[in-house]
Amino acid sequence: MTPDQLIPVVTLKQTNRNDMGYQMVIDGPCRIVYKPYEPLPCGAHLWIETYKSVQFVDTQFKPVTARRPYKDIC
Repeated sequence: MTPDQLIPVVTLKQTNRNDMGYQMVIDGPCRIVYKPYEPLPCGAHLWIETYKSVQFVDTQFKPVTARRPYKDIC
């Protein structure tokens, strides 16, 4: 299978952005939340919450630092 044939399995959502990719590294505390009867407005039933910045591998297999931690967003 070539990289062009892979489907991104990780979505990184923050405010009005939605990035797709293959890997995330969270350097700090986080929690996994599962709410089957109370999904988010986007439809997600399972997600990870953190206040730390996230290292993200995008669909071009480039590691990028995803924006600032949530608590720093104005």
